[in-house]
Amino acid sequence: MNDNRKYVAELLGTFTLVFGGSLAILSAVRLEEPILVPVALGFGLALLAGLYAFGEVSGGHYNPAVSLAMFLSGRLESRDLLGYWIAQLVGGVLASLAVLAAFSRDDVAGTVTAVGAGSSAWDALWLEVLLTAIFVAVILHSSRSERVQGTALLAIPLALVAVHLAAISISGASVNPARSFGPALVGGEWGDFWVYAIGPLAGGAIGAAVHGFLYPQTPSRSPRSRSSKWSADGRVRVRRTRRALLLAATLALLLYAGVSWLFSERLIAPTSRPLGAVDARAFGLPQPETTTIAGDGVTLASWYFENPRRSGCAVVMLHGFGGGRAEVIAPTPIFWRRGCHLLLYDARGHGESSPALLSFGAHERQDLRLAIEWLADRTGLPRSRIGLIGWSYGAATAIQAASELSEIAFVVADSSFSSLGDIARVQAEEQFGAWARIFVPGALLVSGLRAGFDARDAAPVDAIRAVRAPVLLVHSRQDGFTPVGHSELIYARANRARTRLVIPDWEAGHARSYTEAPLAYTAVVDRFLAELVPEFGGPRRER
Repeated sequence: MNDNRKYVAELLGTFTLVFGGSLAILSAVRLEEPILVPVALGFGLALLAGLYAFGEVSGGHYNPAVSLAMFLSGRLESRDLLGYWIAQLVGGVLASLAVLAAFSRDDVAGTVTAVGAGSSAWDALWLEVLLTAIFVAVILHSSRSERVQGTALLAIPLALVAVHLAAISISGASVNPARSFGPALVGGEWGDFWVYAIGPLAGGAIGAAVHGFLYPQTPSRSPRSRSSKWSADGRVRVRRTRRALLLAATLALLLYAGVSWLFSERLIAPTSRPLGAVDARAFGLPQPETTTIAGDGVTLASWYFENPRRSGCAVVMLHGFGGGRAEVIAPTPIFWRRGCHLLLYDARGHGESSPALLSFGAHERQDLRLAIEWLADRTGLPRSRIGLIGWSYGAATAIQAASELSEIAFVVADSSFSSLGDIARVQAEEQFGAWARIFVPGALLVSGLRAGFDARDAAPVDAIRAVRAPVLLVHSRQDGFTPVGHSELIYARANRARTRLVIPDWEAGHARSYTEAPLAYTAVVDRFLAELVPEFGGPRRER
């Protein structure tokens, strides 16, 4: 078939499958029924409907993994493979949009394929690979075998029902990237989508390989001449070699994409440490005002400490990667004893703030700008009387935000990374070995796509050029997480007239210079302020 009807048929068939299955999920939830049997039958019968309605036109794949298997088995031309994939993905998206039209985005998110409670992503991946291989083997044989001719229209939907009964509670039973892609895109819940992209495609390739081994295709040869026999054999060998190379490249690409996705999880979806009990009085502070601040599409859980001295200054204190505002309460005396108001908040995706993927400054700097506006309104102070101090991830955020704030009082950046790419390469090698560095570009690309930012923009080393406020860079030489060279590189790009770099002469781990020597650290900050921001705050009062 040379026209485009087969692509339209694939789109409509995939739409029918995803739409029918999604409605089965929502119906079971609304009726408060156990979802196992209704959802399994919903997807199986929706596939049956799609096969009867459109299967004769396109072959009824409705699944990128099935199309890949058909291509590797020689039943689908290479020029059609991409067209089928596009049609299937579009069909899945349109189905989820149709669900959205009748329900809500949260309801669409409820139809997203997800790893079951008590199971890991690797458990789900393993099941998706094996079950897709079995499902594809059923399709390949039932649609070609003369012995079972005529039963494919029942065997294939029943196989899908069996897959769902076996795996809904563990992997969500996708076995179909298009079925998972539509709800994930429209519902905005990507979660473990990599499992449902890689697993089914790998399973489809395995299923095609097993089927080809058990049921080898014997090419037809013309008896006219010996040369025509060798010519046919040669063409078969070329086709097999080409498919083997394509399969190897596909599996390599899937492996790279999967590992890149796993690395992106460690980068932008860390497990935040619990807040725990904090007694502010132990640090010479009153009990904080617990409040929330509207960030850039998130809500930031915050502590505000109003200083009774009212010395005309305020400071925002920013914690590190995976931490929370409780971890920066210890250094509060540096500014509290100057009479400054203090604002501490959990960054997006941390602590009690809104769950969100991290962007290492791209979105966080907008959150910080809004937090500064909140603090300025609350205290009545201009930005020129508000300073920033941050550690690690918070330090990088402060530098990037300051590049867009011309009137901020100062920035103290302790243990900042120079760029997301630089720290990702360091940690990939540190945690997994030098080989892992090859996956960093993919991890950065995936992270950017998932969290909606350009990884190249998360670079304090570039932002420092535009910072007009005085900057103090502090970085321990013993830092085993972010090498001191990161702050040295930032300093090399900064305006030396208003930037200072201090490498403490005491030993300290990553972002622990204050913890190891609070008095010496406070003296470093005091000297910086006396030199470059002499009018900030009142005279220090010791306890």
